[in-house]
Amino acid sequence: MIFAGRLPRPGLRVLVVEDQPSGAVAQGFRKLGCDVEVVADGLDGFRRASRGSFDVVALRASAGESGAMSCLDTLRAMSLVGIEAPILVVGAEPGSSLAAEFLASGAKAVLATV
Repeated sequence: MIFAGRLPRPGLRVLVVEDQPSGAVAQGFRKLGCDVEVVADGLDGFRRASRGSFDVVALRASAGESGAMSCLDTLRAMSLVGIEAPILVVGAEPGSSLAAEFLASGAKAVLATV
């Protein structure tokens, strides 16, 4: 995984929102040496982020029963309570209409999975 043209730094605190049993997004960040916590949906992500300090929130494009866009809306509300971690969406094709929708809705970046 690469964002802003470089790999995440070891020790980066990442909150991953993904509902996939494989945990591929979390595993990817762990392989890069990041400290990772995982929750299953945007509401749990909001609750967890409000109790801890994260450098970034990574949202799997298919996360949550109500869909990733709903999760993104919930997570964006974090800024209303002073949580400023940027939200990355993982698993949507950069340049696609879905990626554009995520970016227009407040995601800082959209990352493809390989």
